[in-house]
Amino acid sequence: MAGQSPVTTWQILPERVLQAAARLKDAQISEMPAVKLIAQTQGKDALLYVDPPYLREIRSGSRMYEHEMQSREQHDELLDVLRTHLGNVSSSPRYNRVFQGQACQRWLAVSV
Repeated sequence: MAGQSPVTTWQILPERVLQAAARLKDAQISEMPAVKLIAQTQGKDALLYVDPPYLREIRSGSRMYEHEMQSREQHDELLDVLRTHLGNVSSSPRYNRVFQGQACQRWLAVSV
């Protein structure tokens, strides 16, 4: 909170935590492979936000993520599962660029 004193920041923190808790009350947070989670949450009302690790061939570091997708095949498997998802999918722009041309025909690319 730029420009605020530490005292003010600490005074409004409980309200900010309550606001965050209210926004997340219906969210599902899971720890499992993405393809398994997507299969379990199929439905027109299920919105997915997908931000997978960079493909190894387009990044500079050798290991950047705690949980890696080890191969292009794993990325392809994720893309296949996303194509069959019944609900909406939002993905990171870089992921859209990597798989441009492989996306589902009903997908819409939007840049903001």
